[in-house]
Amino acid sequence: MVSDDVLQLQKLPKSLAIIGGGYIAIELATFFAALGTKVTIIEHGPRILRELDADITSLLESVYQKRGVHFLVQHGIVEVSLKGKEICVVCSLPDKKTETIHASHLLVATGRAPNTAGLALEKAGVQINEHGAIIVDDMLATSNSAVYALGDVTGRAPFAHAA
Repeated sequence: MVSDDVLQLQKLPKSLAIIGGGYIAIELATFFAALGTKVTIIEHGPRILRELDADITSLLESVYQKRGVHFLVQHGIVEVSLKGKEICVVCSLPDKKTETIHASHLLVATGRAPNTAGLALEKAGVQINEHGAIIVDDMLATSNSAVYALGDVTGRAPFAHAA
């Protein structure tokens, strides 16, 4: 499931594996851990919340660990399977070994894609990058001098407060 689906659950997960270590993953880990769900965050990078200062993320990680959230950083995803009612996530570690995580539920929180499909930006002379995000400068101007863009369509900090 993805973040749009997770709050529609009718029953509290016993355990939740979250793939991704960004703000959506951390926000939902906070919510479910507070309700008593065993939460494991699996992040392929060296730390969670990479857009923040390393000192801050280190502090946050220690606070969350005290709340029962388990972090697996530098863990790539090799395979996800369903065995009975249990989800198994096989992860690769930096030393080439693997580790299997077992959970009742799985949340994929690896980011959001810019919602630019169907806007016919090419007709307006607005350039997008390889991820579909509108390319803007520091003043949020696009390649069309009459068009400015902000928010999640730019692929930059897709937070409500940033918009």
